[in-house]
Order: sequence, then structure tokens, then C-alpha cells
Amino acid sequence: MIGIGCWRGSWVESGQVEVYAMATATQAVAIPVGTIKSFGPYGPQYEVLGPAPRGKKGEMVAVRVLHGGETLDYPLADMLSDPLVP
Repeated sequence: MIGIGCWRGSWVESGQVEVYAMATATQAVAIPVGTIKSFGPYGPQYEVLGPAPRGKKGEMVAVRVLHGGETLDYPLADMLSDPLVP
């Protein structure tokens, strides 16, 4: 089994957004860099920037809040469950 955070890589497919793959203890996860999402269904919008150092809440991703430009580390699991902004 792959240990948490022991493999990370990126690739670009036919002009699409850059995607990072991050291996966790149970699965490989694609991080859609450049994608715009929102914090929950009605929260502020943010842009996914890429993987961030592991934090107290587990695997993290770096995001930039569109209103105000603040950059912060956000739990990977929360980012994966947040909706895409059309």
C-alpha cells in the first residue's frame, strides 16, 4: 500500500487545466488545478492552486479565494466535496 503523501505528480491533457495526482493511504486523487469551486453550495468561490503540505486535518490543497485574493490551505476531502462553479 502507498503511504500517505508519498507520491505526487502533475500532467496536462490536451490543453485542459493542470491536474495533480496525490496518493493517499487508500486511493490516488486528482487535484483539478485551475478549477473554480465554492465553499459548499452557497459559499465564496475559490480557485484550486495545487497540493499543499499535509496539515492537522490530513491532506491539504492550496486555494485562492476569488473575493479578496487570500491564499490558504484547505482540506483535500472538503475540496473534493465542494461543487464546481459553472
